Amino acid sequence: MHGMMEILGWETCRQHRWLVNHIESNDDNTFADPSVFAGEELERHLREHPYEQYIWGVFSAFAPDAEIDLSILPDAESPDFWQPNAQPQHPQALFEIVCWDSTCTLFIGLPDKLAQRVVAAFPNAACRIKQ
Repeated sequence: MHGMMEILGWETCRQHRWLVNHIESNDDNTFADPSVFAGEELERHLREHPYEQYIWGVFSAFAPDAEIDLSILPDAESPDFWQPNAQPQHPQALFEIVCWDSTCTLFIGLPDKLAQRVVAAFPNAACRIKQ
């Protein structure tokens, strides 16, 4: 996730509040599940653990002042990801970054400016464009 935030821009991390859940990683230092972070807190964690690999997990981005409803927790294994026009699972989320079984990273609802950064970094990646 450290690498993904470098591509999206650390300012993107800092500009949002984050719900992180359904986490499985290769590091014992992973945070509680679920966890809510201010952008600066998540940035600090990711920078302190740059090689931590998330096997499963959902990183949901919210407005910085959002009061996040924790009764709704996104699922990293949602079948809705593979439907046309997939949307963030949490109704308050602006976008979601999903670590999917160590095989791919899904960007759901990513703003165009950020999507362009991902495509530029990974020109051979498969993209599902909004229909």
